Amino acid sequence: MKESQKIAEEIGEKYINVTYDLVIAKVTMQIQATKKPAYDSIFIHLGAFHIMFAYFKALGKFIAGCGLMNIAIDPGLLASGLVNSFLEGKHFNRCKRLHPLMALGLEIMHFRSFLNKTNKVIGEDLRSELMHFGDGLLSFSDLIGNHEISELIESYMKYREACVNGDFGKTAQYYMMYILFINYNLTLSRSVRTGDFSLYKYIMPQITNLFFAFNQPNYARWLVKYHNNLVNVGAINPEIMEELEKGYFGIQRTEKSFSRQPIDLTLEQTINAEAKRLVGIINFTNSISARQRWCLSHQIRSTIFSYTYETTGLRKRQDETADLENHGIKKDTEQLRKFINGFSKFVNPFDSDLDEKQLFNISN
Repeated sequence: MKESQKIAEEIGEKYINVTYDLVIAKVTMQIQATKKPAYDSIFIHLGAFHIMFAYFKALGKFIAGCGLMNIAIDPGLLASGLVNSFLEGKHFNRCKRLHPLMALGLEIMHFRSFLNKTNKVIGEDLRSELMHFGDGLLSFSDLIGNHEISELIESYMKYREACVNGDFGKTAQYYMMYILFINYNLTLSRSVRTGDFSLYKYIMPQITNLFFAFNQPNYARWLVKYHNNLVNVGAINPEIMEELEKGYFGIQRTEKSFSRQPIDLTLEQTINAEAKRLVGIINFTNSISARQRWCLSHQIRSTIFSYTYETTGLRKRQDETADLENHGIKKDTEQLRKFINGFSKFVNPFDSDLDEKQLFNISN
C-alpha cells in the first residue's frame, strides 16, 4: 500500500486504483479502515477475473446432480473425467466457454416451448428480417422498429419472467434460473470489456447473492463491502470516480471496443507467459536481492520478448476477436446443435407434460 502511494506521488496523482485478489484485498481493506486517513488515497478493487473464477464454482454447486452434465458428456461437450474440475470451476477457459454454450442451448429450447404454448408462428417475412439482422444488413434499432418483432420479444420476456417465478413448474424454473445466472456472468464480463462502470456496479450485488446462497462466505462478505465502496466512490474520491467512469477498471489491450480485460487476468497471463519463456529462472536462487533484481528487470525483458515475437511474426498480437474465428464458430455451432439434440434421449426441462410440482433429474 505504501508502494502504491509512492507510485501515485511519483506520477503526480492524488489517488490511485489498486487491484488485488480476495486474500490480499480483505487484509488491505481492514488496514485501510483501521488506519484512517493514512491510506484514503488508495481505492482497492477486487479482481473481476477472480470473482468470475469463484462464480463458476458457485454455478457448479447449483447444477451438480441435476443431470445436465450427463447430457453435456453424451455429445462430447465435456469428457467424463473433467466433470468434477468443471463443476469446481478449476479451469477458467473451459467454464467460460461451456456454461454460456449450455445456457444458450437451454434458452433456445425454452423459446421453442414459448412458441408451442402460445401458438405463435414466425412467418417468412419475420424470418427474413431476422436473417438480415444476423447477416449485419439490418441494425438493432430497425429490427426493434418492426411491430411484429417488438411484440414477439415483449411476449417472450413476459413468458420468461413467469417461468422464473415458477408459473410453469419447478423444473422449468430451475433451468431458467441457471440461464439467468449465466447471463449475470456475461453481464459482468461485458461491463469490464466495454468499461461500463454503471453496469459494473449494477451486476455486482446480483452475483453476490449466489455466493451467499452457496456458502462462499468470503466473497459474500467482501463483495458487499466492495460494492458499497463502488457506490460511494464519488463522495470519497471524486478523481477516482472520473477514472472509473472512463472504464479504467480494466486494461484495454487493443484499440478495439469491447477489448478490455480484467486487470488480474492480464497479470496472470503476463506472468504465466513470462514463466513459460524463462523456465527455471524464477527458482534459480533464494537470494532476496537476486529476486529483487529479477523483478526490476522484468518490464525490460518482457518488452524485448514482445518486440522480438512481433517483429519475427512468431506470435500474433493479442486480439479479442480471436474467439470469433470461423473455425471456432463452426465448432461451437455444431456442439450447440448436438447438445440440443441430446435432449431427445433424456428429458426436456421445458416439456409441458412434466409434473409442475416436482423437480426432475433430466438425465433419467
